[in-house]
Amino acid sequence: MAVCKYCKHDNPEGVSFCKNCGNTLEKELPKNESANSSATPVAPMPVPVEKPYSEEPSYPGTPSPEKAPEQVPYVAVEGPNSQHFEKANTVPFNDKDRAEYEEKLRHPHKVDLENTCVLALVFGFLSFVFNPLCVTSLVAITLGILGHVNNGSKKSMAKLGWILGLISLVIQLIFILMIGFLFIGVISFLRYLF
Repeated sequence: MAVCKYCKHDNPEGVSFCKNCGNTLEKELPKNESANSSATPVAPMPVPVEKPYSEEPSYPGTPSPEKAPEQVPYVAVEGPNSQHFEKANTVPFNDKDRAEYEEKLRHPHKVDLENTCVLALVFGFLSFVFNPLCVTSLVAITLGILGHVNNGSKKSMAKLGWILGLISLVIQLIFILMIGFLFIGVISFLRYLF
């Protein structure tokens, strides 16, 4: 039998590791070979140090209390009895954000016209390129005024959109009037000649 020199457990012959502590068992050499052996003794494996008792139980796969994620508060979106929740804003407000938040609390069902403001800007630029019968300009003006008056979050885009639409409409109307006067002038000149 091989005896473990670390835990003194009796192990069966032919086993390389102790069945009790898992350390490597040294094979006993005959007396004449031990003097000639140049083998260095193996250092014992470190024994795990037990942690001091903690009052909170630790289960495999659960994070330790030091690394637990911060709990994010959730608030009801559509009132206290709502089934829809979103993350609460935990970032400190500046004055503009606080005013917008208070406005949203006072008028919870008011629609934010952010997309309307962006569309007004897009149609405002588009009205310079493609504007059949001034429709694109009129759409840009309508969407821009709608977004601007209802205090959309991108109010400056709405303002720029309806201004561009108005400029495009004025340019196109001037162009139409010039063509109309030119047509009337040509007709008058042809009547004068004949």
